[in-house]
Amino acid sequence: MSAVPETPVRRLFLLGSLGLAGRAPAASPLGLAYSLTTELCFIRLTVDFHDRYTGRDGWLRNQLTGEHFCLAPSGEQDRDCKGSFAGSLALARYEITSRANRPKIATLREQVRTIDQDELLAPRPPFHRTVPLHGGIASDVQAFGYLDRALAELPARPWYYLRQDLYLNTNDAPFLTMHWKHALTAIRLLDLIPASGTVITKG
Repeated sequence: MSAVPETPVRRLFLLGSLGLAGRAPAASPLGLAYSLTTELCFIRLTVDFHDRYTGRDGWLRNQLTGEHFCLAPSGEQDRDCKGSFAGSLALARYEITSRANRPKIATLREQVRTIDQDELLAPRPPFHRTVPLHGGIASDVQAFGYLDRALAELPARPWYYLRQDLYLNTNDAPFLTMHWKHALTAIRLLDLIPASGTVITKG
């Protein structure tokens, strides 16, 4: 098995709607769709999985602005796109409609913690992020892979199990908890746990 580099590409939570600028033929997307009802709003959640993805020359695209960019190992946007990417991606899209006579949902917040991990990987500290909605939409890009690394070299290991708690506006309690597994060959959503007052319908 090949040695594991120290800085895997991480994840990015962004306003607006994102898509892939290009896709390798081997990376046929799988998808999930959910409808969520909370006391404050209605949410349409879709998740597309792109396994064993190879991206070059701006492998993400903001569908509102047309801007192309990549992810740096830090998880931030990299508009230089100096390296190609090999690994896996999951793109989650949140379309949020506020209920009548309820406060408008202006931001989506996340808290992500590592539950378990491969022994090859260093622990990741918890992190928090707040994203303003743009037209009621936010996108969550989850990427796990490496830059400048041949896809054929990717082993099944390493992996992370992550817990993602999602919050609306400044609410202290999450409306949804999601568990993810990140591996080089695939990223998967393991389960969705609705909070009190949240109802989930698949499809």
